[in-house]
Amino acid sequence: MAMFGVDGSKGQKDGFGYHSDAGAGLAVLHINCVSADNGRLDETSINGFTTHDTVKSIDIGGRYGWGINGTEVHCIEQTVSWFLGTRATARDPDGTCGAFKCSEDAAMYLEETFADAGGGGGGTNNFAIEANGGTVLKRIGNCRIEFLANL
Repeated sequence: MAMFGVDGSKGQKDGFGYHSDAGAGLAVLHINCVSADNGRLDETSINGFTTHDTVKSIDIGGRYGWGINGTEVHCIEQTVSWFLGTRATARDPDGTCGAFKCSEDAAMYLEETFADAGGGGGGTNNFAIEANGGTVLKRIGNCRIEFLANL
């Protein structure tokens, strides 16, 4: 599936949420997509962009942020995702902000990304980048990969 310049903002739940429940490897390409101000009606686990199961994704130039009750970009289970020039800004009013999060067995590659979890509500659980069982790799320069966790 490919999306170019699509806006998934102001949803009750996730802006963009991808699953491959049947196990048939879904592949997703996003270029210059946006998702902001998601989360309504006391919903939980709201994400601007999320992948589950075995989804493989590439996001180039995406902008995600300002949602409530979740992480702006969250990759879960056995997903593999590459983010190039992606920006995630977390301002959850309850004070538990997350910009990029990688959980379970997922792998997340970050290159030339911007992560901001400035917080709100005076919270102390703010993560710009969080590895919650998953693996987060950030590309440094042209060829080096460095492991990052809970930064």
